[in-house]
Amino acid sequence: MELRDRIAVAMKAAGMSQADLCRATNMGSSKISQLLKGKVEDPRLSTAIKVADALGVSLDYLAGRASPPPPPAYADARQRRMNAAYESMADDDKDLASASVVAMWEAKRARGSEQVQSDVSEAV
Repeated sequence: MELRDRIAVAMKAAGMSQADLCRATNMGSSKISQLLKGKVEDPRLSTAIKVADALGVSLDYLAGRASPPPPPAYADARQRRMNAAYESMADDDKDLASASVVAMWEAKRARGSEQVQSDVSEAV
């Protein structure tokens, strides 16, 4: 299996699209496209690290030296995309996102899930 195949397998396991991978790695679509088409067989280490981190796999997996780890049992595709998006954020944005999630969770516990679901639906 080639690098492009290992990336594609990991993307599928993570429920990530090419656009998701671009966002998670903060790399342009042309760079990711070149990787997926096999036009880059020996990427820079910094590129490989970004891709591996975004996909939740090791550098050894990308290099063909290890099997991919099984996805966590709790991680569905939506959660993996959220994790990848979170990891691509600046630290200040991570703090804001974390605070928002904690506030929503506390509101849910305090008022009950139905009211919070309604509040979130109205906000979106």
